[in-house]
Amino acid sequence: MGSEITPASKFILYHILNDEGCAEVRRFIVQHNLTDQIEFRNIDRSESAIKDLQNHQGSLQVPFLVDHKKFYEGSAEILQFLQGLRGAPSP
Repeated sequence: MGSEITPASKFILYHILNDEGCAEVRRFIVQHNLTDQIEFRNIDRSESAIKDLQNHQGSLQVPFLVDHKKFYEGSAEILQFLQGLRGAPSP
């Protein structure tokens, strides 16, 4: 199975640096002080991140957010979820 989610990070964001959708999600996370809840896994730099993402999803589509129970795919779906997480306004 994929990475264990530690109590310090409730969510894992699989991403790449050179993608506008991923960048938009990362900016939102930083601007709304959610970095303590989300572990960033760059699939361009980590073979284990690639394997974990494939285990969760079966492909390498990013951005991809994982919590204990559900997956969120694509920047629009992830941003909608994150806005609800903290009642944050739309980006």
